[in-house]
Amino acid sequence: HSEVQMDEYLSKIVVFLSTPAFDILLLLIVALFLAVKRYFKASLGVVTAAAALGGVCAMPAVGGSLLEGLEREYPKQAVEGVPAASCMVVLGGTVLPVDQRQSRQLTNSTAIRADMAAELYGAGKTEFIIVSAGNPPWPEGKVTEAEVMRRLLVERGVPQQSMILDMSARTRRENALYSRTIMENIGCEQPLLVASATRMGLAEAAFGALGITVAPVATDDREAARPLSGLDAVIPSKEAFQITTRVLRERVTRALYRYRDWA
Repeated sequence: HSEVQMDEYLSKIVVFLSTPAFDILLLLIVALFLAVKRYFKASLGVVTAAAALGGVCAMPAVGGSLLEGLEREYPKQAVEGVPAASCMVVLGGTVLPVDQRQSRQLTNSTAIRADMAAELYGAGKTEFIIVSAGNPPWPEGKVTEAEVMRRLLVERGVPQQSMILDMSARTRRENALYSRTIMENIGCEQPLLVASATRMGLAEAAFGALGITVAPVATDDREAARPLSGLDAVIPSKEAFQITTRVLRERVTRALYRYRDWA
């Protein structure tokens, strides 16, 4: 596991270096260096470029369009149209610390995945649910995301004996690797795969790289394609900048996975 995790951590660093926030910071550092060297016009030009990059990335029209491009690849499905499979893999997203006892709660997007998994189980679409969701190496609490999701699934009526927790996976490559071991143990060959529409493409490809064919069940949890017009579409916002960053990070991660033959 240590070699896999080291590769993944290095990959995450590469992805971070390609995010708009880092690029803007890098431009500002260059501008500061130029100013110190008394190249004021060049410094002003670089600052302008940084501001323009930040402004474009923070436009709701830009973020929404980029996000819609990802979500369009995996439209939502009615439960009735999902094929049956002997097992289902549910990927985690994010959990948040909520009190001093290190209790944790799911973000809305992750809770939606758990709800979808419970609905599919209740409809008789699967026998086992593999919850693949570990903590980052700097967790705010000791309770893993998989455990938090398990509690929610139990509340939704899924019996504990039908769930198998993978509490080690921290990336989609690890999701695929560790889920494969569990699937081999229970004799499951072609699982359902539940993930958000924005992250499904890479998740499906990661499983495919290991020879696993999945039936994707996407949860469209980011409400990407809100119609915007006029100033609402171009006035920069923090939320739009975050969306743009997520999408670009996802695209870069896909490219990196393909380069490493992980997808």
